[in-house]
Amino acid sequence: MTTSTLRLTTFSPVLVALAIFTTALYAAQPASAEADPQHTIDFESTASWSVVTVRVGDSRPLRCILDTGMPNGLFIFDPALGAELDLNYAATVPVKGAGKGVATANIAPGETLHLDDLEFTNQNIIVLTEAGELADMGIDAVIGATVFSQFMVEMDFRNLQLNLFDPNTIDTARFGDELPMEVIATKPHIQGKVSIDDGPPIPVSLMVDTGANLILSLYPPSLASLHEPSKSVPTIVASGVGGSVRGVVGRVSTLQLGTHRFTNAVAGFSDNPIGTENGVIGMGILRRFIVTFDYTNNRMFLRPARAFKRPFEFGMSGINLRPHTDGGAVVMHVIDGSPAAKHGILTDDLIVAIDGKKLDASDGSFILSKMRQHGRKITLTIDRDGAIREITFKLQRMI
Repeated sequence: MTTSTLRLTTFSPVLVALAIFTTALYAAQPASAEADPQHTIDFESTASWSVVTVRVGDSRPLRCILDTGMPNGLFIFDPALGAELDLNYAATVPVKGAGKGVATANIAPGETLHLDDLEFTNQNIIVLTEAGELADMGIDAVIGATVFSQFMVEMDFRNLQLNLFDPNTIDTARFGDELPMEVIATKPHIQGKVSIDDGPPIPVSLMVDTGANLILSLYPPSLASLHEPSKSVPTIVASGVGGSVRGVVGRVSTLQLGTHRFTNAVAGFSDNPIGTENGVIGMGILRRFIVTFDYTNNRMFLRPARAFKRPFEFGMSGINLRPHTDGGAVVMHVIDGSPAAKHGILTDDLIVAIDGKKLDASDGSFILSKMRQHGRKITLTIDRDGAIREITFKLQRMI
């Protein structure tokens, strides 16, 4: 095995997206220019991500996040899975994602991936040398540009379907409003406008990241006119293989994407920009549309869905959580003055149940729904150094 000096610096909050350059070869029938999907693939919607089933060669099915922040190939979180797949590693590289730390990963080139009945050959498989936290959440890997670079990809969050179209499709009326999109290092970017504290609209370049479990993230150091809102709370705004990113969370007065306008959207602000963009839009925005990516023709389409007008909310307990290997969720951070802080919840507390329901790795949606109901009483069962206690408090909207 050789050691590469490749430095990987692309960013996807919570996940890491790796700048590995491969060629994705797709074997299929000739494409049609009609506005009908060539393939329709079901996906699973979790609290934060869209999950598809992928096989490496003839492996067992792997649960993979579909992530526009991921370059060609497959990124695996757990080295034990790499061993199970019996991969032949050719290089070891440093991995840089959210946070300031650097991890390492092994690369196995030339593998074949299967997504439903589609086959992608000559793919790099990237495997962390130490297990990432998503391995504790029942997620095996991330796949992205391998799919997005080959098709127009329509993500229908209502019917939980990926519809894959010929990029030469002529009749685009079904896809909604067209926005220009620039693909930079396999990652899509669009132009938008934000206003803060009812100020004038600020043009911003935004990476569109289906692997980001956030609404909007902005990087004030990247643009002189960007600044934190007057009302905000300090917290962890992202985490990844490099550790946690601290910043503040507040609201932008408006967010404009093409003809679509949102008000009071929740946004994170940090001084940790990676890349050339001014920020990121994640699943908290994208789920409000049927969204179609067309990498070949540098365009994205947005068609409002039922969730379009849903109010934006931020967690009302005041705690950041990460999954625990043995079940439950560990408190990563407690916001000063929050309901959780006032009732004595501490960093490193292990929450094993909420309102009497024992937590496991599949309970992300349940946790989010419980933490975003203003005025509701909630009871957390805490394991602190082996001592079990229950703490009850009322949730409060902080921004």
